[in-house]
Amino acid sequence: MNVLRNLVLILSVGAALSGCSPTPETQAADLPPPTAHTAQLADLGFSVANPVSSGNVKLIPIVSTSSNPVLDKDVVFLAEAKEKGYIEITEGEMSFNGVHVKNTSKHHILLMAGDLVTGGHQDRVIAHDIMIPPGEERDVEVFCVEQERSTGPTAVFTPSEQPVPHKVRREAMFAQDKQQSVWSSVDSYNSSAAAAPATRTVQGGLNSEQVQKHVSANEEELLSKLMAVKNVTGYVLIVDGKIDIAEVFGDPGLFERAAPQLLKSILAQQATKISTKPDSFAMAGVEEFLVSALTGKREAPSRSNDSEIAMFESPRAGERNRNLNLQTESGRDPTLRSPRGTETIAPSGDFEVRSNKDIRGYELYDSSKNKGAKGKLLHGTYAKP
Repeated sequence: MNVLRNLVLILSVGAALSGCSPTPETQAADLPPPTAHTAQLADLGFSVANPVSSGNVKLIPIVSTSSNPVLDKDVVFLAEAKEKGYIEITEGEMSFNGVHVKNTSKHHILLMAGDLVTGGHQDRVIAHDIMIPPGEERDVEVFCVEQERSTGPTAVFTPSEQPVPHKVRREAMFAQDKQQSVWSSVDSYNSSAAAAPATRTVQGGLNSEQVQKHVSANEEELLSKLMAVKNVTGYVLIVDGKIDIAEVFGDPGLFERAAPQLLKSILAQQATKISTKPDSFAMAGVEEFLVSALTGKREAPSRSNDSEIAMFESPRAGERNRNLNLQTESGRDPTLRSPRGTETIAPSGDFEVRSNKDIRGYELYDSSKNKGAKGKLLHGTYAKP
């Protein structure tokens, strides 16, 4: 009887102690001390939480403080579209700089920069975010991530469950000489990842034992810590003690579904770093970076087949906090035409961002109704190239 009483007492004390401990969500959501830019960031509808890390990856969570409603569209990403047979990807009519994507479902499919498609006449990486509406098809801009192959037994591509490494994704988005920079980044990555046998496709490095072990050992923990932050809607990646890139989504639910692929890209890259510890970093500068990125000038991407270039000024902080909208001065929709003549190579609402702090970015807005560039922010990526 005494033994039973003692056991009950031990269990009761343990329960009481555990009840006094902060939950993982509480720990992760603790806000860092305010800086000179905290109020500005709050006016834009965001805040930052204390860092989370796993292995040698450190992320600063971005939290949504906006009361905007959840996006009303049924959006799926490439991995789910592949799993459920919603998408068909084939060689397009843009030589090696484009693939043709057909959405065979009743859902909106959001392809993200960095998504990898294999097969066809050479493996490719999606160059920028693009939304494919239900039942529609688009020519989508891509870059080659496989040298020394330009033919294949089929023109059909298979979406990969693993996106390209982070640095390859960055080069595809921000480098001046994008294709050459992508190839160079792939070669460097494969060498660092000890790809065997020697290969000039990014898939070789991604398939290496070194990369596979690092991704599988850290992805679940990193995702769990990040998603434990209430209303997390993005992150700032810290590499070598410096801001590398920021990912911001207009809706926490959208970010939750996009996060696994983005983290796989980062972990695949960090697998090639010698250090196994996350970078030490002071929070100062993160909020300033985000404010500058979110208030920079917007303009339609400048591509060789543009039919119209529209300039955008970021809205006042309060306006962005209320509706996250951007609108052209003319109210016209800058549709970018592909060689097919009737399909878009980039959706309206796809904008470049330039700030006076030498920050560059790309944003995708929900403007599929073709009533101008007005719409909700879907995804923004910002970096110092």
